[in-house]
Order: sequence, then C-alpha cells, then structure tokens
Amino acid sequence: MYSIGEISKIVKISSDTLRYYDEIQLLNPDYINPSNNYRFYDEEQVKELMYILELKECGFNLEEIKKIIKLKDGDKIKKIFEKKKNDLMVQGKKIHLSIEKIENKLKIMGEKDMKEKILIVDDAAFLRMMVAEILTKNGYEFVEAVDGEDGVAMFEEHKPALTVMDIVMPKMDGVEAVKKIKELDGGAKIVMLSAKSEAGYVADSFITGAVDFIAKPFQADKLTQTVSKHLAADIELDLNKVREYQAECAEKADEKLSQNSIDSLLVRFAG
Repeated sequence: MYSIGEISKIVKISSDTLRYYDEIQLLNPDYINPSNNYRFYDEEQVKELMYILELKECGFNLEEIKKIIKLKDGDKIKKIFEKKKNDLMVQGKKIHLSIEKIENKLKIMGEKDMKEKILIVDDAAFLRMMVAEILTKNGYEFVEAVDGEDGVAMFEEHKPALTVMDIVMPKMDGVEAVKKIKELDGGAKIVMLSAKSEAGYVADSFITGAVDFIAKPFQADKLTQTVSKHLAADIELDLNKVREYQAECAEKADEKLSQNSIDSLLVRFAG
C-alpha cells in the first residue's frame, strides 16, 4: 500500500495534484484510515495513475480521461484516440499559423527599435488617421502633411525613411510632389496610395520616382507589407520598361487598374 506522499515521489507530481485527482474521483483510494483519514493506494491504482498521466501527455483533459478509464471496449477507446489525433492535428495547424503571426509581429517589433519615420501625405484627414493607426500598431513613427506642397516641406524637414503619397490634392498633386522630393533626395522611397489608379497615373508615378503603388481602397496588410519591404531593401525600377508601358497605355490611360494588375506591372518593371 502507498500513501499520497509515496506515490508523489514515484510519479514525480505534487501531492496536491494527487489529492485533487482523489477529490474529483479520478483516483480512488483502496483504503482510508478511519482514525486520521489518510488515504492509501495499491499497486494496481499506481499503474492506473501512470495511465492517467500518459493520457494527459496525449492531450486529453481530466473529463475525457474519466470517460476513457471507465471504458472496457478497445474499439471505442481506439476511436477516441483517433478523434483526439485529428483534433490535435487541426490545433497544430492553427498553432503553426499563430507562431508565424507572432514571428512576423516580433520582426516588426524589431524594426520598431530602429524607429523609422513615415511621412503620410494626404488631404483627407480620415485617411491620414487610418494610415497612421496602421503604422503605429506596427511599430512605426509618422508625420503628416495635408497636401503635396506641405508634403515636400515636411520631407525636407523630417527626412523620413519612407513617404506614403496621395495623388489628387490641392496646391500640388502627388505626382508633382514626388518629382520635387526626388530632386531633394534621389534615394527617397515613395509609395503612392491613391484611388486614382488609372494606367496613366500609375505610369506617371513610377516615371517621377515612386517605388510602389497601392490602390484605394486598400487592405492594412498590403500597406504594412509594402512599407516593410521597401524599408528592408532598395528596390529600383527599370525606367525604360516603365516608359515602354507608358507608351503602350497612351490610348487607354484612363483604364483603371486593379491592385493585382499594378503588382504585375511592378514585376515587369523590376530592374
């Protein structure tokens, strides 16, 4: 006969855990001393406890274990194990996806330590607020400009790591602002973010020096991925290929392009 303390040393789990198993009738004593209420277990019960611990390692919770140990039908037990295996495989895929997301967040947090500053140029206050919120959540600092002219001035003052630029704005449109900024800094990284995704505007944006183009409405992930990509590497476009495309689309310059079409163009323009 074994006391709880002796079993605790054998199976290497706490006496409190064993007492809890006893309380929920997962582990029943073979003998209870009436004078002191000490509980004792025989060798078969120790073996049963080892089986309980093995089931826990297989991922079963205590309620599931209570059902299993009552079963005598091997086929039913086998089906329970097969179901648990399938459930764990599904959970494993979800866990893997969660790990990937966490790794991406950790990467972004690492970039945060570098404190890159992004300039947001857009005349719509709501749009600036939305972009700023996305960037902030992903660890970037930002400054804002309310039009193209203001954008050029803010660029010169803050020297941002990257600029997100609208096209249609008062005082100076985004394409002209890109040109002015590139005159100040030929290596400036500018991503256009505009609803004016017609072929002509897209081509003009790249000709004047933009490195990417995101069409509104846009997904938050698209913005963060694009910003991260261009901050991580200097990506140059082949302007000769851009000019070829500009000539090709001269008669259909007003044709609106989807984001997929723009992304395909970027592959084509890659140097």
